[in-house]
Amino acid sequence: MNISENAISLLAARSYRGVGPGWINEHLADRPAAEEIVRRLAAKAPDATGADFAARCAQVRRAVEALGDALDGVTALGDPDFPPIPASVKPADRPVALFYRGDLGLLRDPSRNVAVIGLLGPTEAIAADERRVVAEYVAHGFTVVSGLALGCDTVGHRETLDRGGRTVAFLASPLNEVNPPSNRPLAAEIVEKGGLLVTEYYEKAHSRTEFLARYPARDRLQA
Repeated sequence: MNISENAISLLAARSYRGVGPGWINEHLADRPAAEEIVRRLAAKAPDATGADFAARCAQVRRAVEALGDALDGVTALGDPDFPPIPASVKPADRPVALFYRGDLGLLRDPSRNVAVIGLLGPTEAIAADERRVVAEYVAHGFTVVSGLALGCDTVGHRETLDRGGRTVAFLASPLNEVNPPSNRPLAAEIVEKGGLLVTEYYEKAHSRTEFLARYPARDRLQA
C-alpha cells in the first residue's frame, strides 16, 4: 500500500470545518511540512494546533490502512504521481487526494482517455450504438473512462474489456464498498486486466444526502 505523507496531511487538513478542496488547492499545493500546514490553517481553522493536527493525521492513517487489500495506494495534490489537472479547472473542482487500485498511470495522459457516460436503463438499440462507438475508441488505443454504474457505464466497461482494452472506473464510494454490489465482479476484472479503480473517498457517506451528492461530484472527475 503506497500512502504518501503528503496525502495524509492534506486529508487531515480537509477534515477541518470550512476547509474545502478550493482552499487546499490554493494554499497547500506546494507540499508544506506539517508545521507550515498548521500555521496556514490557523487563519481558517482556529482549532488547528500542532497536537490536534497530528491526532487527525493519525486518525486518517488508521482509516486509510483499514481499507487493506482493497487499496493499492493514495496520491495527493503535489505528489509526483498525482494525475495532471487542466489549468482551466477551477480550484474548488480539483481533487485533493485520490485512492486507487490498479494502474494509476492510465491517468497520466488525459488526451488518451475518453469518458463514456449515459443512461442507467438504455434501450438495446442505445447499448448497441454505444458498443460500436466504444469498440472504435479501443481499436484506436484510447482508454475508456466511466463510473461503474448500471446501464451505459457497465456497457462501456464491459465492451472495453471484451475488446482487450483498458478502462478506468471513477467511484462514488470507497474501494472496499464498490457500488452497485452487482458490479463488484466487473470492478475486480477491470483491475485484473490492467485497468484502474479510483475514488476521492475512503469512508462511507454519513447520510443519504452526502451519498447522493457524491455522484455528481464523481462525474466532474470523469469529465
